[in-house]
Amino acid sequence: MITFTTANIPGLTKLVRSDGSPVWVLTIQFKGRRQTLRHNSLEEAVSRYRLEKLRQAFLPWPPFTAPEQRALLAVQHKYAVLLPVLEPMLQAALAAHEPTGDLPRPTKPASHQQGLPANQGQKGTGSQVESDILFHAYARRWFETSKTGWSQSTQDATRSLCTQHLNPAFGTHRLRDITVERVERWLQKQLKTYSLSLCQNMRKTLASIFYAAKADGLVTANPVTDPRCMLPTHTTRQRLTSSI
Repeated sequence: MITFTTANIPGLTKLVRSDGSPVWVLTIQFKGRRQTLRHNSLEEAVSRYRLEKLRQAFLPWPPFTAPEQRALLAVQHKYAVLLPVLEPMLQAALAAHEPTGDLPRPTKPASHQQGLPANQGQKGTGSQVESDILFHAYARRWFETSKTGWSQSTQDATRSLCTQHLNPAFGTHRLRDITVERVERWLQKQLKTYSLSLCQNMRKTLASIFYAAKADGLVTANPVTDPRCMLPTHTTRQRLTSSI
């Protein structure tokens, strides 16, 4: 098998699985920090690369205010043709001001993520929340409210799951607009890239956020607990190789 790097995107490398299917490995470096991400298609890798470049461009800018976010969201809904342009920009602007540093924290190994809290007894955030709140804003409130009593490793793992996996998928959407179908598609996509244990923790954290949202009266049901969003008990992972 042949390994090669795409010349016009620094840090992008193509590897080949044992069954002959490709996987694109993107290495992002910024201010001395480094992160490696795997994608099943060149399109996904390029999309992530563009998002990261946009995010870095937004770092010197002040964060969007809540009215500005709502205005952008209204434009997205009214002019669907602009969605491919506006949504990546909004995601990048939001990610630029997450309180986790210049790059998302790397996700901790699954052994450090066992026991992440997710249960039907999840309390709400205990504060008045706007009905059209975006997912990323509510997830941050949920985290700040729920982290009391968690160990530092659980806090780090949960923060990483939110900023690295949940917010890129749902952050710019209104909480009430996130459907079972959207969650199902997202979970199936994650299973193609990440380990089952990591996907289980993604789902568990997302479910906790929606349990809290239900307690706050923002949603009538938790889309993550729908049978269509259940995960398998095991998956088969394929070995990557860079030579025949």
